Amino acid sequence: MLALATNTLTGSFAGEAAGGSITGIGSAVLTAAGAATGFDGTSANVSAGFTDVGSLTGTGTLTGINAASAWAMNGTGGTYTSTNALTYSGFATLQGGSAVDTLRWARPRRRTSRAAMG
Repeated sequence: MLALATNTLTGSFAGEAAGGSITGIGSAVLTAAGAATGFDGTSANVSAGFTDVGSLTGTGTLTGINAASAWAMNGTGGTYTSTNALTYSGFATLQGGSAVDTLRWARPRRRTSRAAMG
């Protein structure tokens, strides 16, 4: 795990087969599905980019790859999928790539007691 706490890493970060995570990132642009898992991408907070990252926590904009993708949102986070999967949280803006993106908002289930049902 790479905890940036809004600092900048001069170099790159490789999540490897386990799919690393980065916290404290500002904005991030996903550029391709990772070779092993997660996604590769760029960020001003990681000067030479990242590879095979499966989880991002940030504050700015998260931009998806230029391929058909799905965003499953629940509260302040969710899962992004396009061949591979990435969990994300904290981003103020989610931006799809140039292909079709599907957005799904997970709503909490309503609980109804049997007495209320009649």
